[in-house]
Amino acid sequence: MVPADGNLSAPKGMLVKDSCLLIADVGKLAVYDLRDTAAAPQIVRFPDGELYVNDMALHGNTLYVTVTNTGSIYSLDVSTPAQLDTAGLKPYITIPGANGIVIRNDTMYIASYPPDGTTTPDNVIYYIDNISTPVANKLFDRPGQYDGLALSEDGQRLYFTNWVGPEIGYYDLSTRSVELLDPGTQLMGPARISLKSDTLYIPDLPNSKVVVLKIKK
Repeated sequence: MVPADGNLSAPKGMLVKDSCLLIADVGKLAVYDLRDTAAAPQIVRFPDGELYVNDMALHGNTLYVTVTNTGSIYSLDVSTPAQLDTAGLKPYITIPGANGIVIRNDTMYIASYPPDGTTTPDNVIYYIDNISTPVANKLFDRPGQYDGLALSEDGQRLYFTNWVGPEIGYYDLSTRSVELLDPGTQLMGPARISLKSDTLYIPDLPNSKVVVLKIKK
């Protein structure tokens, strides 16, 4: 267990690389070595103004981190996460309201959430075909306040949450169509989602609960 050591303010996205837990926090990334959680974390500081450090995804040994208030996405070499180059953060691309992020093979998907709460035509889901040459394209023209993303095991469905509606659904990458799901309960703010096999876990932040939804394949 990571102790309440005063190093975290509003933790959001997390992932484990080797023996380390990486946590997105306000203006920074905190990296705890799970072999010694009593030790102080490594802190990777983001540039001034990059406050809402939000979600992250791995591609090999490169970590990609979104910052929602500026739309920035940064990259960081995490080949040896226990001994990071804490000054090695590099700008990767800017996408309006960059929020949830997932990567499969060489393709990156990014959810867009308007930090001021005003939805615009640019607040959609984006994709980058080739992660080594970042060019962002809109997956569809369906503006919303997109938060969480998760890919099915076969890579054919991109599940998403949308605070407008609110909605839980998926984009079928083979038919290029959107299907909405019935969570079986009223949601207010579906946020970052996790998918394990045929079960989707949906945190509803305003209601302080997690909804568990079985997926029909």
